[in-house]
Amino acid sequence: MKPIKQFNLLLSFLLELLLLYLVGFWGFRQGETLFSKYALAAILPVIIMLLWGVWAAPKSKRRLKNPLRTLLKLTLFLLGALLSYLAGRQAWTVIFLVSVFLNAGMAFLSGRIIDRKTLFLILASINFHSFIPRFFLFPETSK
Repeated sequence: MKPIKQFNLLLSFLLELLLLYLVGFWGFRQGETLFSKYALAAILPVIIMLLWGVWAAPKSKRRLKNPLRTLLKLTLFLLGALLSYLAGRQAWTVIFLVSVFLNAGMAFLSGRIIDRKTLFLILASINFHSFIPRFFLFPETSK
């Protein structure tokens, strides 16, 4: 196995562990009593593990096909980044997101996640105008 692919697989595993930590940390911060803090910190990562184990794990009988599996993984990673941000860990959020996109880019370049045709179809289906605030497109009509 190529060293870059080995590094990317290790990075994937570390990101999965960090996702569980970030979700658990957010759950801990949301609890009001000591019991609810630890309950949320334990239950939320278990839910993520179940979702990942059923639909994204390599040996799962119900494993999703790409690109759905990749979209599930990216959605879970983005959820982890959002919860990290909401928990007040902005530096962790930036590091996590940069690592996720680095990992996804290396996986794409190695042909591990989706082919170029599927990527083009996904990008073509996104309405990029909805992501751009109206005043950037039409500054004179935004009043």
